[in-house]
Amino acid sequence: MGRVVPPADVTSTVHYVRFTGPGDHNRGVTFTMPTRHALLVEDYVPMRTLVGEALARAGFAVQAFGSAPEALAAFGPGEADVLVTDIDLQGRPNGVELATIMRAQDPGLAIVFLTNYPASTAFTGKVAPPEPHAFLQKSLMDSGDRLLEAVESALADAEMPVQLTESDNPFDRLTAGQLDVVRMIAGGLTNAEIASRRGTNQRAVERMIYRLFSQLGITNDPSHNPRVMVANLYTQAFGYPALEERP
Repeated sequence: MGRVVPPADVTSTVHYVRFTGPGDHNRGVTFTMPTRHALLVEDYVPMRTLVGEALARAGFAVQAFGSAPEALAAFGPGEADVLVTDIDLQGRPNGVELATIMRAQDPGLAIVFLTNYPASTAFTGKVAPPEPHAFLQKSLMDSGDRLLEAVESALADAEMPVQLTESDNPFDRLTAGQLDVVRMIAGGLTNAEIASRRGTNQRAVERMIYRLFSQLGITNDPSHNPRVMVANLYTQAFGYPALEERP
């Protein structure tokens, strides 16, 4: 497990594990679950430590900051999966303004707001928060479970929200964009090639695929390769995909 590195000033950086998943031993392929990255902004040191440690135990790599300007200086699009921020930070930008700025730079960034106030009054007098977002009142954080519930909820809706149906077909839960990624996985393309064809970066593709596995009910079972399982599901439902050749 990772640990929170005590901050030298208002900033602490937490370094964590990478989860190694199942491998296809017959082909010599090892699948590695990408570490998820959380950006934490909280000006109250005890709360920052508490939240950082909870995220660490859940396997997140965490960068924690005590102010919005410091977080903005370290932020790069595609580098974080989720922003967890207090709403009422000392100085400006406040947490809502910070989230708005970061979401504009990285539309796929999941957002979780923390505050001492209930949702009915937490955003009073502030700009409208970016949607979608998750919200957690600090008084409910009797354990890390509530925090992780909020974080996972935000991650599930951050990119291409799932449309739940009564169908038994797991692919009916996916959007057209997600299904296209599954089609390319079934066609044997690498993450780098998928990123190239979608006009995005490899990190964004890794994040999407990680979520796809969860949505399709594929777990981190060391006896199976999740990419092969996804490909098998696709070919059973639609047949082997015909991928267009790149010029």
